[in-house]
Amino acid sequence: MQNNAVLPAQSIFVLVHSAITGPGIWEPAADALEQMGFQTLVPHLPYNLDPPQPFWENHAAAAAEALAHVPPEAPLFLTGHSGAGLLLPCIRQLVDRAAAGYIFVDSSLPETGVSRLDHLEEELPGGAEPVYKALEAGELLPRWSDEDLSAEIGDARLRLAVIQDLRPHPLRYYTEPIPVFNGWPDAPCAYLHFSRSSSYEIPSARARQAGLPFCRLPGGHFHLLGNPQETARTLVELAGELLSSGAASTR
Repeated sequence: MQNNAVLPAQSIFVLVHSAITGPGIWEPAADALEQMGFQTLVPHLPYNLDPPQPFWENHAAAAAEALAHVPPEAPLFLTGHSGAGLLLPCIRQLVDRAAAGYIFVDSSLPETGVSRLDHLEEELPGGAEPVYKALEAGELLPRWSDEDLSAEIGDARLRLAVIQDLRPHPLRYYTEPIPVFNGWPDAPCAYLHFSRSSSYEIPSARARQAGLPFCRLPGGHFHLLGNPQETARTLVELAGELLSSGAASTR
């Protein structure tokens, strides 16, 4: 990975958390980015189990509102971890201003009209059926325990924080189609892959095949918690590549 651009000091990393975790998932990396001299914004997505509008719209609107007072000249790097990656086009459309780039962090890649459960079935064949049955029976998912996360998050304190901030959702959240606006992507994209298992191998491979700026840090899905400094450095390098590719596309 080569970074041929120096990020402007006013660049803002918009760090969007998955609706099933919480903003705390990004806070260590946000601190590390700010220590490097960059601005960050971590929108808090609402936890409402029965919003009147689609979940994606409720979450994207909250993120867009958090961006309402960001200076118009500030380059925005919309960055989504896990399920938040699917929201990035929705957020961009509601903000109605250009993004300098999109960074997908261990995430599925947006496809218009495709649901979270559809992505799960494609990326982990057979994995969607038991999830659907549990949700159809009225369960809220996920229900991660300390044991479930022990291999992914070695630090017991961090595991407890994730579990305490967990936000299980109902069937509708997983089956609603998520739109992508016409003309997306309207800015260059990059991909940061963490997972050691087969999770996200398909979107990761697609990103590489498309020639997107790419990096793999094999520390597990929650590497942004376990090593926020490395995560922050890598985000800056990827953003630099996006800035270079965006500038090149205008020449």
